Amino acid sequence: MEFKSQIATTREQSEQLLALGIKPETADMVYHYTKSRVKSMEWELQAKTPTLRGQFWTPERISKLKSPFHKHPDGSLMTGEEIFDSLWGKDVPAWTLARLLELMPGIIYENGMKDYQLNIYGNFLSYSYFVNERHMGDLVFINHNGNILRGGD
Repeated sequence: MEFKSQIATTREQSEQLLALGIKPETADMVYHYTKSRVKSMEWELQAKTPTLRGQFWTPERISKLKSPFHKHPDGSLMTGEEIFDSLWGKDVPAWTLARLLELMPGIIYENGMKDYQLNIYGNFLSYSYFVNERHMGDLVFINHNGNILRGGD
C-alpha cells in the first residue's frame, strides 16, 4: 500500500483496510462527501473521527432527526434514516500513519516460543526475532522508500 496523500490513507486504501477488518471507529480522520459539482472538491478530508451509527447515533436518535431542508424530489420530508444517510452515509474513514502504528501490536507471539518485536528505524519497519540481542529473522520487513505500507520481499 502506498500513501498517495501526505496526511492519511486515500479513500481506496481506507476501503482496503475496512475489507481487511480494521474497525472504522479506530480511524482518526474522515473523507466527507460534500455533494460538490466540482469533481476535485467532491470529497473533503476532515481531521475528525467518522460519524457512525452506534453508541451516540442510536436508531432512536436517528429516527428523531428532522429538517425542513432535507426533502425528496417530490417535496416530501425525509425520514431520520434518510437524513443521516444524506449527511454522513457516504463518509469514508481515514487513518494517519501515526494512528495505524498505534493499532499495530508492539510484540507478536508465535506458539509461545518466539516473540517478534516491532522495530522502526530509518526507512525500515519490521517485526524482528532476536536471541541474546542477536537478530535471527523477520516475520515482516518493510522498506520505507516512500511507501512504508507496501510489503517488502
